[in-house]
Parts: sequence; structure tokens; C-alpha cells
Amino acid sequence: MFPLTLHRLLSGSLLTVGLLLGLTACNDNDLQQDQFISLVVQQRFSRFDHNNDGQITASELNRPALFNRVDQDQNGSISLQEASDYFQR
Repeated sequence: MFPLTLHRLLSGSLLTVGLLLGLTACNDNDLQQDQFISLVVQQRFSRFDHNNDGQITASELNRPALFNRVDQDQNGSISLQEASDYFQR
């Protein structure tokens, strides 16, 4: 009787530890994915920010429809945050 109880206790503990490790690994992968996306957005943003002022204007992007979708605050320029928000959607 004792070995069966011990087996159940160990099995339950191992299952709990396995689930916690799995969830931790998923969260680490999500963070890595967010960092990767952020790097990609920064690279694309830099490619279009010809004068390196931290803003992309309509003339720099040269795609009016896309510019209007990304420029959420309609101030005539796209910030890195606006570009990041657009790519995350």
C-alpha cells in the first residue's frame, strides 16, 4: 500500500514540475519571438527612414495607402511605435 501512495505522490509531483517547466519554456519563447519581431520592425523602419530622424514621412515610404493605415494618430509621420503596433496586428 505504501509504495502505491508514494508512486501517486511522485507521479503528481513530476506532472506538476513538467507542466511548470513547459509553461516557462512557452513564456521564454514568446519573449524571444517579441524580441525578434521588434528587431525586424526596427530594421524595416530604418530602411524607410532615409533622413534618420526617427519618423517616416509619406514621401519616404512612397506608399500612400499603407502610410495612412500605419499613421494612426494622423500627424503626417509614422513613429517606430506606430510601425511596431501595425506589424503586431
